[in-house]
Amino acid sequence: MDCIRAGDIVRRKSDECDLYFKVVEINTGEDGKEMALLKGIDHRLLIKYPVEELVKVKTFEVDHYWHNVFAKNVEQVKQVLSRHQQEHAVNVARALGGVKENGEDI
Repeated sequence: MDCIRAGDIVRRKSDECDLYFKVVEINTGEDGKEMALLKGIDHRLLIKYPVEELVKVKTFEVDHYWHNVFAKNVEQVKQVLSRHQQEHAVNVARALGGVKENGEDI
């Protein structure tokens, strides 16, 4: 098993490894177990978690993760812009007197 250190990108085993975290620091807890302070790489999370429950993430996995995040964001922006264009067209037509309130043609 790879040694987990501050600066590493990790996943939690118990959470189906769906969130990625950066290790901020590692300390020894009161019970003698190593605990990692984790910061979410794309979520506003800051948690302490046992080092033994973490999995180190490979660089290509992080690249793939960010690719998926950005692809999803691009798709959401396209949907928002499309909806705004449709709403704008209806508002312009309504202002010019060609569309009723419910969006039907006159």
